[in-house]
Amino acid sequence: MKIKFISLASGSSGNCYFIGTDAYGILVDAGIGIRTIKKHLKDLGIGLDRIRAVLITHDHADHIKAVGHLGEKFGIPIYSTPEIHIGINKSYCVTEKLSIIVFNMPQKPPPIETDFFSPPISISKFSIFSLAVSAPPTLDAFKISRNFSSKP
Repeated sequence: MKIKFISLASGSSGNCYFIGTDAYGILVDAGIGIRTIKKHLKDLGIGLDRIRAVLITHDHADHIKAVGHLGEKFGIPIYSTPEIHIGINKSYCVTEKLSIIVFNMPQKPPPIETDFFSPPISISKFSIFSLAVSAPPTLDAFKISRNFSSKP
């Protein structure tokens, strides 16, 4: 089964990426309108019901615009750091605030001058590692790998 990486939007007016297979996928960021996300996915033959999670890299408007709708209205789990979650709910551009649907990415402080990836979380057949960054705490980076031994 092939893994697809598709940019739905990239730039200062919005960022949103799909990583997945024909059966399921995840979004990295949701900085464009919900209707635009749904339209792009539909054009690609991907139903919103196939999205298993949204990973948020940081709380800038061009990365979080539709995250509230995806989490609260569609019940898609949102993964971020606690600081990013706070930033999302303070943001003027997020009309649907997040309540209990957010899962905090496990993080530990990185060793000096060494990248450290947290223990992974599993979403379908993907293993997601959060890169602990020292500053700012409202920034997260991810390593995503395919786990061929798990079930979808």
